[in-house]
Amino acid sequence: MKIWTSVFMAALVVNVSSAETRSLSYGDVVSRLYDMKVLATKPQAGEKSGSFSSGDRKARYNEQTGLYENWYANADNDGVVASDGTFLDLKGPGVIWRIWSAQPRQGKIEFYVDGAATPTFVTPFHSLFTENEKEFPQLSHVKARGWNTFIPITFNKSLRIRGGEGWGNYYQITYTVFPKGTQVPSFTGTYTDEQKAALKKANEVWAKRGPKSLVGEKAQSQEVAIDLAPGEEKLVASYDAPAAISSFVMKRPFGFSHDKPAGDPAIAKERDASVKILRELAISMTWDDDQSASVWSPLGDFFGTGAGENLHRTLACGMTKEVYYSNWYMPFKKAVIKVKNEGASPRRLSFTIHTEPLEQNAGDLLRYHFKWHRDDFSGFDEARLWTDRWPDWPVLKIDGAEGRFCGFTAHMWNPLHACNLKARENGVFSAPEKLKEDTPGYNFFMSNAIPPKNDYWWGEGDEKFFVDGEKMPSTYGTGTEDYFGYAWGTALAYDSALQTQPRNGAANEIDKGVDKEGPGNIGHITVARWQVPDNIPFNQSFEAVIEKYHGNNWPLLNAYGVSWYQTAGKADYYKEVPVKERVDYYVPATWKPPVPVVNGRLEGEHLSHIDVLDTTRGGPHKVQTMKEYGTGWSNDAERKWLAWGPKENSFLVLQFDVKEAVDQFSVGATYGPKNGIFDFYLDDQKIGGPVDFYTPAYKRGEDQSFTVPLKSGTHVLKVVAVGWHPEVEKLKKGMNFGLDYIQLGKRPAKP
Repeated sequence: MKIWTSVFMAALVVNVSSAETRSLSYGDVVSRLYDMKVLATKPQAGEKSGSFSSGDRKARYNEQTGLYENWYANADNDGVVASDGTFLDLKGPGVIWRIWSAQPRQGKIEFYVDGAATPTFVTPFHSLFTENEKEFPQLSHVKARGWNTFIPITFNKSLRIRGGEGWGNYYQITYTVFPKGTQVPSFTGTYTDEQKAALKKANEVWAKRGPKSLVGEKAQSQEVAIDLAPGEEKLVASYDAPAAISSFVMKRPFGFSHDKPAGDPAIAKERDASVKILRELAISMTWDDDQSASVWSPLGDFFGTGAGENLHRTLACGMTKEVYYSNWYMPFKKAVIKVKNEGASPRRLSFTIHTEPLEQNAGDLLRYHFKWHRDDFSGFDEARLWTDRWPDWPVLKIDGAEGRFCGFTAHMWNPLHACNLKARENGVFSAPEKLKEDTPGYNFFMSNAIPPKNDYWWGEGDEKFFVDGEKMPSTYGTGTEDYFGYAWGTALAYDSALQTQPRNGAANEIDKGVDKEGPGNIGHITVARWQVPDNIPFNQSFEAVIEKYHGNNWPLLNAYGVSWYQTAGKADYYKEVPVKERVDYYVPATWKPPVPVVNGRLEGEHLSHIDVLDTTRGGPHKVQTMKEYGTGWSNDAERKWLAWGPKENSFLVLQFDVKEAVDQFSVGATYGPKNGIFDFYLDDQKIGGPVDFYTPAYKRGEDQSFTVPLKSGTHVLKVVAVGWHPEVEKLKKGMNFGLDYIQLGKRPAKP
């Protein structure tokens, strides 16, 4: 996690003088692995959750400038909070919920509990997972090369975890700090019979996860069947007295026989059809007398998976051969549940709803929210996400409410992978996303696919969660697939209680995979991570983003279904998404660039204007403020790139859009004491250079003008390092290129 330890520790030590001493047994703590009711309780004073990870610590927030620096840093394998190999150092009382690694080895991992000078418990890091898996295979497991253990580790005063020599690479550790005065058992490395019994029960609950698995003895059920004509919305159920929904189940809405073999063509056809059908159907839930729904989602995404029907089971929701289900605990004073059919065919849907009496006043409980969106920037500073906070992409923004963040499901449509690069050149596409000519998917792919040899995949970005106005997020991960529980981009369909990937391209059967270099990791990918024990409480605001290294001009599109609880009666930012932006997923969502293009000037620091496609054999790029160097820069900023030098053929690849055809353009660039000599290529054709951008002091020099016709559409500008100025070569630290803007224009008419 990319933070300064001293600052973070100060945030954790919350002084709550009014807190009463409260004892939690180990069984009480373990029950939070599956107790969904806890999620509806308001955060306590001093309660805080977050994570430590091995992420790249070059990313930082500069208090002096107010800017994020190296925010895209991506060397996430071995970052630690101290030079002695410390993974984390926490003040108690608290608990570790989840430890994940992509590469645990036989080197020791040490636990120092409650101020111990010597390790309280020592084990090979690899054995921490394998030994727990023998006895509690649901709580500790390896899924798609991701090593996960959810065995709670409790401490009262403090906990320090240190990795010894040869511990491995990559880690994520989630935690909760309890209110001051809470008493919990201190971890010793062994378990009493009573503690083992609690873990065994949790293991059994996770193993039996599924529809109605968390329904209480006092629950009452209601069965409802409705017929929906095209365009019709109907009431499923309404409740006028306080209660809570503990189970929401829908019969599988397709007609094929469950007795047919898995490879039967009829099943495959029905599965393909479900991608569109389950996006055309939408569900909404409105609590109390609210004016807007707290739950709105395409129906399939509400049950935990985008891209249609993908059978899987998690603790919170899932899809089986018989039913789809949700086990989220949803309290209310009143409730209205509706479904809508925005497809062209009628649908018959059948539901079973379990409600239970509340154990406390409804006014003292939070309300459940689930919202699905594509690229909704509501509440965010859009321009900032495109500049010094790139590549942050919006997942959830909450303001003026308290609550608990409980995770999300993500759906990626990714038509491009290594296997498809050469296929694209030949006009051929591999399964499962074989795109026919003159279809929206084919046209989008052919017009937006990145240049060959510059492919990236969707899983590289880190999750970042900001609580109550944090400048540095208290959760900062190591990669998208790591957050969802696996590693290395394995094209395997899998599920577990809190983490699942029910579909990865052609892999859509649990515990089955496909060749990574074949149809895996392309097409529809859907993943989910539910933060039940390690939910993140917030008191005033919450912000979740995930790094998305490519804008929607790349052939990579994301959508999120986010789960959280918040203050009753408080509306969230998210509204219903039009059906045309939910189906035919390869058609980009309509959105307006946060920074308008004025008079044909494309600002280098705004990635909504100019997208950085690649820095192959080059160094990082970042937004650089230029006020300290004088005047002359547009918006007082540039996009700065570090090239390693001409011997290694460093190059920067930029992509920009031209709305109307022009017959000339210019590149505004920086001259300075560390700047190099560069050639310019447009759409693979050399148009200028070499240009020496060296000067003894930084300045905005003369624009590089090119009389080249540019048709409307997307163009690629490539900047190639070809030589050193002697003064720059002496530095032996690479050389810079600073892009102020690209200016589009037309030649003046001849007299």
